[in-house]
Amino acid sequence: AFGILPEYRGKGLCATFLGCVSKVADDHGHSMFLETQSASNEGLYKRFGFETLERKNIASAACTREQHVWFMRRE
Repeated sequence: AFGILPEYRGKGLCATFLGCVSKVADDHGHSMFLETQSASNEGLYKRFGFETLERKNIASAACTREQHVWFMRRE
């Protein structure tokens, strides 16, 4: 798992990270899978070739509301 601290967002760190990891996956012929709980992240990941496999609402005992989760893959 990874995340970008709020004070570092918008500086291209996620794009740099995804670019490097995607190259390694491509060089070795591997698919990539991820899940996100953010609609805006879905758009970001689509720019890097990920496709949404499924969207689910998941209930959690720790939360009072359902969590929206996007499951994505990049071939």
